[in-house]
Amino acid sequence: MLLLTPSKENDHEIRAGNPHGSRDGFADLSPKPVSTKGYTAAVLIVNGANRELLTLTPSGENGLNGEAKKPIPYDAAITLTIKTAEGKSGQVKFKK
Repeated sequence: MLLLTPSKENDHEIRAGNPHGSRDGFADLSPKPVSTKGYTAAVLIVNGANRELLTLTPSGENGLNGEAKKPIPYDAAITLTIKTAEGKSGQVKFKK
């Protein structure tokens, strides 16, 4: 499971994390947090003709953060692209 959650402090920020593990190669199946050391990730936010690309940066031991220039509309399409330190990559899309 991959979580993209708005920051409680700022509606311009996206946080990505994998707290429960998954079968997608990004984590083992245990419930422990996964280190994001060496991960690279980006989020594309599309709302109509407006597009913004965010580079996510490491945050703590197991998080990635990025900050949008303006608030993210509830109906925006969001695409996350992520690559692990081992070179495994994946993409997930969220649409209204």
